[in-house]
Amino acid sequence: MKLKNQLKLKTLLTALIVTAFLSGCGASRVVFIDSQSQIFRVGPNVKGKVYHWNGEEWQLSGNKVEYPEGHFVGGLTPEDDD
Repeated sequence: MKLKNQLKLKTLLTALIVTAFLSGCGASRVVFIDSQSQIFRVGPNVKGKVYHWNGEEWQLSGNKVEYPEGHFVGGLTPEDDD
């Protein structure tokens, strides 16, 4: 009887571990967007670091900022030096 209970416990723990692994344990999902051809709208609770122009170069922020829901975000096409 003790062996049967141990087997059930091991099976249950294995199932829980596999389920947690497959679900990603609540990890965030990454979506790649072609920033040269697409514009998209920011959803709720979006946070991240941003680049800002300091007068000489683009500088990455030291902390995360919250993007306002509903704002549009997109890439700029590079300017030609010709």
